[in-house]
Amino acid sequence: MITPGWFDVATAAYVVYGIRKGRKRRLSGEFPGVVCVLVFAITGGGLFHWTERALAEASQTVKKYVGGVSFVSLAIASFVMVQLFKRKMRAWADSRFEATWQKVGGPVLGGVRCFVVAVIVLMVCGHGPLRVLVDGSWMGKVQNAWVGKEASS
Repeated sequence: MITPGWFDVATAAYVVYGIRKGRKRRLSGEFPGVVCVLVFAITGGGLFHWTERALAEASQTVKKYVGGVSFVSLAIASFVMVQLFKRKMRAWADSRFEATWQKVGGPVLGGVRCFVVAVIVLMVCGHGPLRVLVDGSWMGKVQNAWVGKEASS
């Protein structure tokens, strides 16, 4: 009998938490969060290159001591833009989907959001010294098999 590791149990508990939270927030409340987490998961590496390049250009044009100010300014502007975008997505989902879809979609999207966050944590912990945190878990074994297959091809 294969027993789940602590990471699997923590993931299952987190997904159940997401489902319960999704029931309260409904589809329109969960939709922006799912989109943001999926965008982060899909383009995380690409976003690093964009911000690194923007910071380098800002630093060269305005001298090095203002680089920190540029970073803080970019971070604040990004936060404000994400909040405005989330508000617009929430309003769109609220007007687009009727009450039945709101009631059913909220828990589904809440569970998906939490599962994707758990996969991101697994990918971060699965490399280097933090690997010991996910070794022995079902999700860690799937990742090791998938990464091993990718590395050998």
